[in-house]
Amino acid sequence: MDLADAQVDIAVSLLRAGRLNDAAQACQAALRASPDHARAWAVLGEIFRQGGQPGDAVQAYRKAVALYPGQGETLNALGVVLTNLGRLDEAIESYRAAIAVRPNDAGAHNNLGVALLTLERLDEAEDAARRALALDARHLSAQNTLGNILLQRGQAGAAAEAYRAVLDIEPRYVQAHMNLGRALAELGRFEDARDSAERAVAVQPDLPEARFNLGIQQLRLGDFANGWANYAWRRRMAAHPLFDRSYDEPSWDGAELGGRTLFLYNEQGAGDAIQFVRFAALAARRGARVVLEAPKALHALFCGVEGVDALIAPGDAPPPFDVHAALLDLPMILGISPETFPPFEAYLHADPARVEAWAARIPDDGARRVGVVWAGNPDHRNDHNRSIAVERLLPLSKRDGVRLYSLQVGRDGEALEGMMDLAPLLTGYGETAAALMHLDLVITVDTSVAHLAGAMGRDAWTLIASPPDWRWMLGRDDTPWYPTMRLFRQTDPGGWDGVLARVADALTGWT
Repeated sequence: MDLADAQVDIAVSLLRAGRLNDAAQACQAALRASPDHARAWAVLGEIFRQGGQPGDAVQAYRKAVALYPGQGETLNALGVVLTNLGRLDEAIESYRAAIAVRPNDAGAHNNLGVALLTLERLDEAEDAARRALALDARHLSAQNTLGNILLQRGQAGAAAEAYRAVLDIEPRYVQAHMNLGRALAELGRFEDARDSAERAVAVQPDLPEARFNLGIQQLRLGDFANGWANYAWRRRMAAHPLFDRSYDEPSWDGAELGGRTLFLYNEQGAGDAIQFVRFAALAARRGARVVLEAPKALHALFCGVEGVDALIAPGDAPPPFDVHAALLDLPMILGISPETFPPFEAYLHADPARVEAWAARIPDDGARRVGVVWAGNPDHRNDHNRSIAVERLLPLSKRDGVRLYSLQVGRDGEALEGMMDLAPLLTGYGETAAALMHLDLVITVDTSVAHLAGAMGRDAWTLIASPPDWRWMLGRDDTPWYPTMRLFRQTDPGGWDGVLARVADALTGWT
């Protein structure tokens, strides 16, 4: 054995002992002795991967396989790092190269399936997962991956069976418990879904994803007291926008502030900001001077919100502050539940000058004026469930005495014949708010316009997919969030026909 081989063996032993720095030094010694030592580069890549240096890991792995393309294990490891970096096309290429070298590697087939699933290439993903299981029927990760693929296909029952197959072998497989909860929710078994989420937490109480998932299930069931506390664990999830929100100043715990500055920030979409900005007023009543970070597109509306003293845009450095909180944590901090919602008053208002300008665009000619929105942000993870085709609104356009106005932005040319398309004029939420003041009703899927109409106290009918987002809870056609809103729920996933039929009947009665 030469010096380089000996140093690599030492590096491997140190790596197994968790001594990453010492292992890296041994690898570097091996590479000084033999710069083209493929195994040394492969081990160095693994050291970088475990040390949280994915970019360096990629370079080292690539050097290793360039020197010796037959390293199937290294090609698979390279694919894993590329997957974690979101470089999925490169990851798939690496997995396929690994499989070419080691066709019976069930792990590489499963990893390929995971990457393909992320790209929604479901047929290929399912082939890869089933190939992994054909090679190893007890490959739990592949069985879990298959469940995820089936769930994405809308086959929740089959997905649930896949997750149960995992749990039959390993009852402590926390991801399978979490995923089974998702499948049961898709099947409308919401209490069972919560129970699965609770089992995941029981297996691994400190796993943020498990706590967060349980929080969503609890909030959907109306258990706000426990739900908010578990939902707050999202801050510890590496993939969540709040993960990087780290400040020297403490988080606000709801205590009286006596004029001190509270920094509030949004974390997700415009709809969330609209829904939760109302609680700035309650914070102000506890003595807070509130600085709010919110999307620039909402500033024209939010500048008049009670309790908001200053607005900044994402990316702006906040002024000095004493305590901070995420907007969506305010209900937990303030002890909000369906039973303790403060009396509702419209908290967003359109600019009077804009409202006057819109009077000529939406004239009051005696017809009932109904604004419609049929699609949300296509990048939203649940948009394929919550959005509908505009053609589904055709029966509504044929109601006597009703005139439809499209509030749909980003879908040029989709408006139905006879529908007044306002989209070219809706250059921001301020314009949309002004338009709403001239409409008698808004009919919308679950998107930011629903929240805007509700926050303004305008009449709105919101179409809710199954399973519903947690904020709409279950089994009710009203919502404590917005007293002027009526909910029209799917009774089964994808069942929009029944929803639209009920909306059409209600519209007939309404006119």
